[in-house]
Amino acid sequence: MDRTSGTAFPPNEVNIAVNHQLSDQAPEVVDLLSKYETSSELTEAALAYMEKQAANAEEAAIWWLTEYEDVWTEWVDKETAQKVKDSL
Repeated sequence: MDRTSGTAFPPNEVNIAVNHQLSDQAPEVVDLLSKYETSSELTEAALAYMEKQAANAEEAAIWWLTEYEDVWTEWVDKETAQKVKDSL
């Protein structure tokens, strides 16, 4: 990704909302979403990887999960984090 180019569009705030019934149906998802945080920089890193490596979305996701383990492991419990790491 060319760092000298810019965009006319500023970063946007993203709101995460769920149906109130989700708390009963999938509390682990609500827990993850309550902890989820990201940034334009993290998104840009994944997009740059995809462009540079000619990677598809799945390949970029695997790269991102490996590269940013310290970020996403804060969103899930230790058991889930270990399962994800083992599957990589």
